[in-house]
Order: sequence, then structure tokens, then C-alpha cells
Amino acid sequence: MAAPKGNKNAIGNKGGTPTIYGKRIIQQTEQYLKDFKKNGEVIPTIEGLAVYLKIGRRTIYDWAKQEDKVEFSHIVEALLSLQSRDLVSGGLSNKMNSNIAKLLLGKHGYKEESKQEVKILNLAELLGKADED
Repeated sequence: MAAPKGNKNAIGNKGGTPTIYGKRIIQQTEQYLKDFKKNGEVIPTIEGLAVYLKIGRRTIYDWAKQEDKVEFSHIVEALLSLQSRDLVSGGLSNKMNSNIAKLLLGKHGYKEESKQEVKILNLAELLGKADED
């Protein structure tokens, strides 16, 4: 259904709610990175940014992927780098619960790997080894 004649809000709108993205969002996102501790957060998070900007998390992820929002994408990347750094430092210095830090660092690609070698012998091999002893 077409927009009513004279509806200036419909010009160029391909559907959905018009975006609020603009210079103000960039400024607020940069301000969040400076003020997240003043807002009671221990580390910067996408969730904290979403609350700060009063938008959904998915919107942040969507904007970060869009080619025309490179500046926003770089700021989100900086947020994730700060988050990772603070988690590593906090976990190592015992300022943060190391289990929580480890859990959150999993989203940054950090993994704890433990390798175990298991050798299964068949009965003939077992009997052969018994004869050798």
C-alpha cells in the first residue's frame, strides 16, 4: 500500500522504521566508551551500549556490518578490544572473577584446550605384550 499523497516521511523510505543513525549516534557511542565506568559497568559491552543508545543489540550488530557505517564499525571493534583487554587484565589480577572472565573471553576466540591421547589396544596386542613381559 502506498503512502498517502504529501507524506514527506515516506520519501526514500524503503519500509520499516526510519533509522536514527547519524553523527549523534557516533558521538554517543564514543561517549559511552569514555563513560561506561561512570554508568556502573565494569567493562564496556554491546548490551551496555544498546541501553545507553536506547536501541536493540541487533541494531548495533547490523550497523556494524553495514558498509556505509564504517566509522561505527570501527568504534564497535574498539569496544570489543577494550572489553577483551579489561577481561584479561581483570582475570589475571584477580580484580574480576576469573571464571566469568574466561566465559566472556570465549566470545573473543580464547579457548582452553586440553588434549588427551587415548590408545585402544585389542586383545591380541594385550596378549602379545603379556608374552613379552
